[in-house]
Amino acid sequence: MTNPENEAIVRAFLAGMGPDIEAFKKTYAETMTEDVLWESVGGVPHQGRDLCIRHLDELKTEIGMEYCVIEVLNIASDGDMVLTERIDHCYREDGSLIFDFRIMGTFEVRDGRIARYTDYYDSLGAARAMGRI
Repeated sequence: MTNPENEAIVRAFLAGMGPDIEAFKKTYAETMTEDVLWESVGGVPHQGRDLCIRHLDELKTEIGMEYCVIEVLNIASDGDMVLTERIDHCYREDGSLIFDFRIMGTFEVRDGRIARYTDYYDSLGAARAMGRI
């Protein structure tokens, strides 16, 4: 059954990925469960809110990512699960674009917080855009 409440939680989570790295980390701290699992399929999963926040710092150091603007194309839910089709626009501190990439995301919402956050995307294209290959 569609769950507009959980869809709103996911939309707010995605909208809170900026305008700077501190706001980005605050969004994670306030909206993720302590035991959250964040996985970008093809990459290393991050288990626990503290590791997810630490990964944001790693992305800042590695590729200069300061914030993201998320364009939600479609959203659907069934109970605790929320699916998103979106374009993530990732930026440096000076506002210059690092890359845009299309993502299909799966979120599990538990007690009003994000308990699982899994993204499916072209990991090879993202690795190229980030200068990893």
